[in-house]
Amino acid sequence: MYRIKDPRRSLKFYKDVLGMTLLKKMDFPGAKFSLFFMGYESPEDVPGDDKERTVWAMTRKATLELTQYARSFFTISELLLIILSKSPHD
Repeated sequence: MYRIKDPRRSLKFYKDVLGMTLLKKMDFPGAKFSLFFMGYESPEDVPGDDKERTVWAMTRKATLELTQYARSFFTISELLLIILSKSPHD
């Protein structure tokens, strides 16, 4: 599992650079995260039915899970800005 910040940029990289296919996307709005399952499968082989697609995606031999949390983490630059903006007397 790899954590990603921007799904559009990450999916573009995994598709265009590494030649992977999005096998399945799962959203969990209550927990504020999404999962993207990538693999080396032909897009034509991906089932159209959602339930069938889920089972199919979880049985592929080489599947990479990308996890995107809705702003539950910060970049190093953002953390530095937060830390530097705090006064020792706050």
